[in-house]
Amino acid sequence: MTTQEDTHPYEGFAYARFIPMLARNTPRALAYTNEVAESVRYLTRPAVIKTAYGISFAYVAIDTAHKVGQHHTDKGFDEVAKYQLGDSLLWHGTASMALPRLTIHTGVKMAKKMCSSIKSPKTRAMVPVAVGLGMIPLIIHPIDEG
Repeated sequence: MTTQEDTHPYEGFAYARFIPMLARNTPRALAYTNEVAESVRYLTRPAVIKTAYGISFAYVAIDTAHKVGQHHTDKGFDEVAKYQLGDSLLWHGTASMALPRLTIHTGVKMAKKMCSSIKSPKTRAMVPVAVGLGMIPLIIHPIDEG
């Protein structure tokens, strides 16, 4: 039986070695949960939106840690790691988070305004969602190929 005194306070950090494995095996689609959340923003609770953004931020953090970790030496991080950190955060911040969010949010908001005269509540609710979900491949394909 293990007691509280037997455990080391930094014992949990031993699991940090699994970060590269998570980065390789984490589906790329996790980076796009914020785009799906923006598409359904008007149909769901704010907690769902916050959770989706949390998943996207976690993916960005894991991917960045993986890229930077490849440049770790026994002396610490080299200059390439510092460059990689800035490059990865800038790329993900703009290409994976900010630009898709602004684009999809604007498209959904405009579709919602255009559907305000539709009498059917289901149609009025679903058309903006369809517009937002339809925009995702148009946005992520050029980003992934670029």
